[in-house]
Amino acid sequence: MLLIEKEESEKKEKIRRELEQRIGGLIADSQVLSQKLPERVNSAREAIDTAEQEYQDGAFAPFWDAVEVAVTSLAHFDTGVRQIGKNYSEYQTEIKQLESPPVFDWKKAADIPDAITIANRLQKIVRAGQRNFQFAVIYEQRKTNQILVAGFAGLGQALSQIAYRISESTGLLSAAIADLSFTVSDTSEKAIEADRENARAVMESIKVIRRQTKTEAETEAEARREYERRELEMLDNIQRRRVPSLLGAKDASNN
Repeated sequence: MLLIEKEESEKKEKIRRELEQRIGGLIADSQVLSQKLPERVNSAREAIDTAEQEYQDGAFAPFWDAVEVAVTSLAHFDTGVRQIGKNYSEYQTEIKQLESPPVFDWKKAADIPDAITIANRLQKIVRAGQRNFQFAVIYEQRKTNQILVAGFAGLGQALSQIAYRISESTGLLSAAIADLSFTVSDTSEKAIEADRENARAVMESIKVIRRQTKTEAETEAEARREYERRELEMLDNIQRRRVPSLLGAKDASNN
């Protein structure tokens, strides 16, 4: 009987240690990700500054090089925020199995820099490039380029979705962390209601961003159709100018 009890005790201790290790891993990973987020935003900001200068200088390829760096940095930011949210969710599940789980300041981890403003800046300079025929030609050649970030099929998709994805990921993380206040010691009705209002406001902002993104996508599609129409018209004009010259050359040779 004592042997069985000892084995059960050792089994429970092993499970407890494994749980603590998993929770510790979630915390450590979230700390590293949180520290990298400002770097991602700064990298995107600097790349957009460069893109704006290249646009003013009329440097087509360097402009899109800088745009690609900016959207890649923001995509890494989005991936990091989503991973912190996933870690938080797993943390909440795991700690229920421990009497004294490791504590982590998730609110601090969720105190992330404002990447939405940077993403909106990026969209504005990209739209300027897409409206300029010479810049747009380079974009059409590059829009299918892969970016080394999970979740995006290519540069074009990343540029069209990045603002929405960041709004969604940061909003959902903020709303999830706001729920944490419901379980801590400060559970006054006033504090809880304030956090609930914040969470509702975040979700409403996500809905607004979704509507804006849909409108922007429709505008981009219309701009792309106009670009293709102009390109076909230009090619048709070139072809029409060539045909008479060939006929004229033929007539001259017959004479």
